[in-house]
Amino acid sequence: MSPSVPLSRWRLTGPSLPERLIERERQAFSLPGAQALADFAALLDDESVPSSDRLPAQGEEKPSAPFRLPALLPEDMPGAAALSRELRLGGLSGDHAALHVDLLLGRGGVYLDDERVASFRDGPFSLDLTPALLSGRTHTLSFRFDATRPAGMLGGVLLRTARCARIRRAALVPHAASRTMTVRVAIQGLCAGNYLLRAQPCPPAGAAEGLAARDVSLRLAKGETRVVELTLSVPGERFVPGEPYAAPVVKLSLWQTRPALRPAASKRGFWRRKATPSSVPPRLRPGALCDAVPLMGGYPGDAPRAFVPLTARECLLPPDELVSRIRELHCPAVLLPVPAADLLARELTRAGVCALQKTPRDEQTRERLARFPCITLVDVPKRDDELSDEVSAWRLSSMTGAPRRLDPGLTPADLLCEAAGRELDPSADGTRAVLSWLRALSVRLCAEAARQGRVDGPLCAPGEWNQPDIAEALKTAFAPLHLSALPQRGAWWTRSRFSAVLHAFVPPGSVPEDSPETLLAEALLETDEGELLARLCIPCPLAGGEVGVLETTLPTVPCVLTLSSRLLLGDAVLEQSALPVYVGERGVLEAAFAS
Repeated sequence: MSPSVPLSRWRLTGPSLPERLIERERQAFSLPGAQALADFAALLDDESVPSSDRLPAQGEEKPSAPFRLPALLPEDMPGAAALSRELRLGGLSGDHAALHVDLLLGRGGVYLDDERVASFRDGPFSLDLTPALLSGRTHTLSFRFDATRPAGMLGGVLLRTARCARIRRAALVPHAASRTMTVRVAIQGLCAGNYLLRAQPCPPAGAAEGLAARDVSLRLAKGETRVVELTLSVPGERFVPGEPYAAPVVKLSLWQTRPALRPAASKRGFWRRKATPSSVPPRLRPGALCDAVPLMGGYPGDAPRAFVPLTARECLLPPDELVSRIRELHCPAVLLPVPAADLLARELTRAGVCALQKTPRDEQTRERLARFPCITLVDVPKRDDELSDEVSAWRLSSMTGAPRRLDPGLTPADLLCEAAGRELDPSADGTRAVLSWLRALSVRLCAEAARQGRVDGPLCAPGEWNQPDIAEALKTAFAPLHLSALPQRGAWWTRSRFSAVLHAFVPPGSVPEDSPETLLAEALLETDEGELLARLCIPCPLAGGEVGVLETTLPTVPCVLTLSSRLLLGDAVLEQSALPVYVGERGVLEAAFAS
């Protein structure tokens, strides 16, 4: 039997359950003979076998219903709740058992037969169940959550068993230059004996042809822990942000060994037994499987210098949901303020999203994260001004052209007065609405500058990427096919010289190479009345790159201009976007607050 048994069939209990869950169970039915298979269903989590659990009888305090994991607890279920199931351990053989939850959200306690055995809080979770395994009895395991929401089990729940010996800890250290990985494995002997550790590298496609396994033989005393280290040649490409990554895998298996069989002597004498010198140990071959662990690895590439910071709470969202939202923005990199769970790191790697991880303090966590090619450990300084809308508006007058440093003595009202050219109430609804829009414009310009490789660092405040205007700004700036028109500033003085750098991003295959039409990059600067102030239309290489600079002299009166850019192929518009350009006399953002 496999050392890992998935546990996805659980039961949800609470003071009140959503009616849809109770109705679903009332409508269920059982097939003849299903009761006889219930024991096997609980052990193997076979979905085809109905659960033998029942609805609570009349008068029982808390209703319950079947609940499949991974999932969050229902949002319309208030108060404390519990997820429980029976563990029929009599059919499992082994000397060690542990329960592993990839990602657990919420807080509360873990109970085994109504005895509290552990507590949990957001993050991965493990529980030693060896005493329960050795008892050979049926136990009830419960995760009791408090009223905090969101809560639930977001990753796989595995019951791992090991016999005779177990893999306590395993880590991969990738070496991108040589395309090798160093494997470090800590093995604990549960019984004295001879063991064989096998490391099998598998390429991303899953076929192991041409990749030799490495075997290490060792003898362990009962309770002894030995650390084994070996280096494997593992094929794989470097991680490229923005591109899905098929990661190679190293499969570790631990076996109990026994002497290799020798050919029996033939009556005709074709085979002869040869005496083995006592100083030469007999060859060993795998016997019974003790434990097994697959490890995903890969080789890191160059991490983007600009990123979108996440909040600690966002790092605990369902990984598939979080990564899907990040991919919608085409965002190449995120900053993780807390150590990522393995499940999140795997999803980010497969999606091609680079994760800048604040370096954890403990070595074991750093070792765990280092094997994921999407993760780069960094030290990120804290920024105190990133949440201020007034600072964002004030900085629109500099951006990439002439970066300005903030005087710590200036108040938000002072910054707003300088930018608008007159005193304004920062708390007024109209002012807050304009500042919110200018904040989104600031993020858009930062993202365009990062796309052109002109700035680095955080593109917005932690969690701010969820706001609709800012999400749309990031989505536009990081679109795979995009003509980036980047002004030196986001707000200008009247009569000043305007310039914007055009850079085309054209993914391979987005424009047919044999097309008779020429790919053109066009940028227009217009007034609100449609008057054209400047235009640049220039052939664009199919490989993309910097295509030109749009320049002109700005009007003599305050106004709001529109900078439009688009990629053209004949009469077809492949991509287009627009940016407002603010021009002021008393303050560069005078026109933004004109109303």
